[in-house]
Amino acid sequence: MTTILVLGQDQTALMVAKQLASSSTVKVHLMVAESNGVPDNLPDQITIFQGDLTQPESYERVLDGVGYLYSGLEGSGVDLALEAVFDELRIRRQALTRTVMLTTLGVDQELTSPMAYPGILDVSGYLNEQRFAAKVIDEAEFPYTLLRAGELVDGPAERPRLISEGTPVQPTPVSRETIATLATQILLGGGYDYQSLGVIQA
Repeated sequence: MTTILVLGQDQTALMVAKQLASSSTVKVHLMVAESNGVPDNLPDQITIFQGDLTQPESYERVLDGVGYLYSGLEGSGVDLALEAVFDELRIRRQALTRTVMLTTLGVDQELTSPMAYPGILDVSGYLNEQRFAAKVIDEAEFPYTLLRAGELVDGPAERPRLISEGTPVQPTPVSRETIATLATQILLGGGYDYQSLGVIQA
């Protein structure tokens, strides 16, 4: 049985957790800051943990048996949360087979036109936090994939266009289902190791 840790309780992270749990060989540990707002009708394969995401000790039980990680955290503080996770992994001498992190377009200064960051007042600080979080993952030296997305919108899953790091990107909205499906495919099937991929609608 594969155990995957999903960080976050936004709509996209919950989609990832549900898609992962649809596999009979997967258990999901869903780590949230607040249990309020988490649906009651999640599949039995999903176990919810609640705690301070920025403290390593919050992950002592959460990381039991975990071999894969999906970070879908939004807003500020993702750098502190991932630092805490990987600090606890180091303490436990526990390795990950694969990490997938949802981050944002703009972290690589790849945008060909401005992009809005709803709810973010300090865009420069926010992007630096995202960069530091990616650095934490990179320095752990486990296989990882970064998914850089623009505005997330409602809509069906579509085949995305994936853009390599260093390539200019025109930001376009992408559906949450598209991101969730892509993240699930990478977590379960591999591929795109040590890559940062821009994700836009094809």
